[in-house]
Amino acid sequence: MNTGDVVRRVWVLAVGAAVVMAGVTVSCKPREPAAAPAGTAVPAVIEVRDAMTNAGAVAAEGGRFKVLIVDEDGAVGLTRIGERSFAVPGTRKGDVAVIEITRIGADSAEATLVERLASGHPLPEVAPAEETPVVESLVGQLFRVEIPELNKDGQGVVALRGKSIVVPDVQVGERVEFRVVEETADGAVAEVVERLEAPVVAKPAADEEEIDYSKAVPKKRAAPVEPASNP
Repeated sequence: MNTGDVVRRVWVLAVGAAVVMAGVTVSCKPREPAAAPAGTAVPAVIEVRDAMTNAGAVAAEGGRFKVLIVDEDGAVGLTRIGERSFAVPGTRKGDVAVIEITRIGADSAEATLVERLASGHPLPEVAPAEETPVVESLVGQLFRVEIPELNKDGQGVVALRGKSIVVPDVQVGERVEFRVVEETADGAVAEVVERLEAPVVAKPAADEEEIDYSKAVPKKRAAPVEPASNP
């Protein structure tokens, strides 16, 4: 083998080794992550707000909330978010659940069950509401009274149940039966239903009787006494 053949052979071996090394280097590169196919939506993170611990939570359609079912009506559980009540079908009293609000109306609101987290949760104790005394309205009621006085407009005034009741077309001392027809915060207005007794007019005392001098008979004057004449 001559010198030219040797040089040629060495050159071929060197080129082959370079190609092999290049292939190894390429194969060792980290693989790029595959791109998501066009049109594929990335899943959104849905926030679940805790309405059990946040009494000021504000309900909104489409929102998800963790709630306590505090009551039930048949197969429909009832819960509250802030100031609104929601009906949640498929839940029972004492359930802790994640719900999604589907509708908020003027008179009612609805939600669907997303996940039941627990059952039999103890319900918070509710203090009994204080009883408010019921104030009976006077309108339509009948009363029998004696008119004690008149107001500046000449109408009768009767104090009854802490209110001043105006009774038109009556006199002081007259006993009447009246019906209350209107009531306000300060008073009421009535109408006379029946006049029971006319007012008693007091007669003046004997020494206070008026004398009609036109009918008085004048007394006769005594004749003057003439002085006796001397004899």
